[in-house]
Amino acid sequence: MTTLYVTEHGVTLSLKQEQLTLVKEGFMLRSLPIEKVDSVTVLSSSHMEPALSFALLERGIPVTFLSPSGKYIGRLDPVQGQNVDRQIAQFRAVDDPIFCLKLARRTVAAKIRNGRTLLMRYQRDRPHEALAIAIPRLQTAEREAAEAIDLEMLRGHEGHASKEYFRALGALLPPPFNFTLRSRRPPMDRANACLSLGYTLLLYAFYTAVRDRGLHPYLGFYHAPRHGHPALCSDLIEDWRAPFIDALVVSLVGHRELDPDQFTEAPEPGGIYLGGEGLKVFLNRFEQRMRTSNRYLTYVDHAVTYRESMSFQVGSLARAIELKDADLYRPLEVR
Repeated sequence: MTTLYVTEHGVTLSLKQEQLTLVKEGFMLRSLPIEKVDSVTVLSSSHMEPALSFALLERGIPVTFLSPSGKYIGRLDPVQGQNVDRQIAQFRAVDDPIFCLKLARRTVAAKIRNGRTLLMRYQRDRPHEALAIAIPRLQTAEREAAEAIDLEMLRGHEGHASKEYFRALGALLPPPFNFTLRSRRPPMDRANACLSLGYTLLLYAFYTAVRDRGLHPYLGFYHAPRHGHPALCSDLIEDWRAPFIDALVVSLVGHRELDPDQFTEAPEPGGIYLGGEGLKVFLNRFEQRMRTSNRYLTYVDHAVTYRESMSFQVGSLARAIELKDADLYRPLEVR
């Protein structure tokens, strides 16, 4: 199973004899069996024929629409997986401040720990003063996050840790990809453009897992509710950012798979985004990584792909919600 990414403008997506086809100006770009597709992500101005939309929804295959710069536009969402009883339990759990704090502390501590582990790996292979400074500071921040007495204090510890982490990560990258600050909405440099794109793709991969498990994607335990933002998915990606997206960006840059000329300045509201062949390379490597096996979930006794790991992790959260025990939730933990 795979995610189909559509990056070419002017493409028509249709269904022909159980084959999902991509045609542009009368030429077939791609054709694959619809049963081998688990989701579709469109990052271009394309046309999807109604018959295909119906077939995808009928089979439980979601379609996510992003702008070429990676901004979320909307989504075709199947009805499969909806679980009203589970969502009622989720709404009740969100009203329990102790449950929310316990869950958030576990998530943020894991995020900081995974970021520190990643920096330690790089420090062994390519020692750098910025990494040597950040690593012990992140260890302190992890301990402080695990002991935070409320969400406001926890967010403060997370914010401090993020500045330390990204300062080190940015110094690790060679020019013209190095940076000192994490910039979002819009990203102001090449590395931040890659990070933002990766986090968006990860966010909506978790969106699919959340919907499949019957939870509500817009109601989180740590991120404050915001109109149009899937807060629960933001909660879930925190411990995945460093080992999945940040490591991917460092690898792409380090192996010179991305050309600095593949980045474009957006007219409004400004910023930088990855386009052309660079975008295709990024999406291909992202999807390859989604299919890669790992053993980072301590409660699963065998290797699973990252995509399967997402489903397991959302299932762990659903169990914690239904049994009203935040300690049952087990974040991703790299070693």
